[in-house]
Amino acid sequence: MIKNIIWDFDGTLVDTYGIMSKAFCIALNKRNIMAKEAEVNKLLKVSSEYAINYFGLDKSFKKIWKDEEKKVDKNLSKPFENVENILKYIIKNGGKNYIVTHRDKTTFEYLKFYNLEKYFDDIVTIEDADYRKPNIDMFKKLISRNNINIKETLSVGDRILDMIPSKEMKLMTCYFNNENIEIGFIVDITVR
Repeated sequence: MIKNIIWDFDGTLVDTYGIMSKAFCIALNKRNIMAKEAEVNKLLKVSSEYAINYFGLDKSFKKIWKDEEKKVDKNLSKPFENVENILKYIIKNGGKNYIVTHRDKTTFEYLKFYNLEKYFDDIVTIEDADYRKPNIDMFKKLISRNNINIKETLSVGDRILDMIPSKEMKLMTCYFNNENIEIGFIVDITVR
């Protein structure tokens, strides 16, 4: 029986890709590089590192991008339909919600903005981990500090980066395939 849900944040709980893509393009323009938001969006869905490398940028670009993201109106993003109801349902039935995300402390800002913070028992951000997904470190940290039984846990994410460490940890996996993207990877559940 599933009692615990480990959620990814961006693209799984909240549709933030529009904000991220817009900010990325603004940051690119500051480097005299032009790109369409739709193109950047596809690259970001692989990973932020993939998008940065695609444009031949160094690590310093990420700070410019994240600074621009803070300026973009949060109303351009929104939780996916029924997210709050699902989170409530899990808790009502004795379960717990957790988050493992590459996002930094802005995760908490978004959760507060959408009044969702009360539904999560713990959150591991990139600031809590030594490695990024698909390394399992972020999952290990969350599972260890909350004494989570992996046999009672489902991991939900929208990218293969979420599914790889979940499978390595022997968690049940749910791929939130909100854009009908085939990942070529075996998961337990696919939701479209």
